[in-house]
Amino acid sequence: MDKLEAITTQLGRQESETLEFFVNIARSCGSQHLAWILAPGGKVRLVDCDKTFNYNEFEDRRGSMEALATLGFASYRRVAAPLNLVGTDYLEHLTLLSAAFDRSAYNQKNKLQRWRARTYLQYKEFMVVVAFFLSLALAAIEIIKFLKPAP
Repeated sequence: MDKLEAITTQLGRQESETLEFFVNIARSCGSQHLAWILAPGGKVRLVDCDKTFNYNEFEDRRGSMEALATLGFASYRRVAAPLNLVGTDYLEHLTLLSAAFDRSAYNQKNKLQRWRARTYLQYKEFMVVVAFFLSLALAAIEIIKFLKPAP
């Protein structure tokens, strides 16, 4: 998914909140790959990060995580772990793709900045062509000035 598609894809409120939730976790942990295991007491412990959450926080977001994976913002995989191995196997894996970070940054902009980002991405190729022809016109003017005989 390219950046324009990432910022123009329509997400529901739940998907947006889930995206922001996991992007914030990824930024605080310093990794776009998140894996967690079930810890004692109904908690979820992130692997390679010192964070724990209530299992319900993740369970309530499961549908949204799967929707984000289907849309191309993340890669999500659930691993079935037997109950007697609680705390030993990874329970779930979530890898946030660059589109998730692009969308999160876009969501934090104000209305004018969003419009400018969309417009720039939509018309980037057109603006390159216009800039090329403008530079040719300016170069032609400078050449004519140089070749013009002095009065």
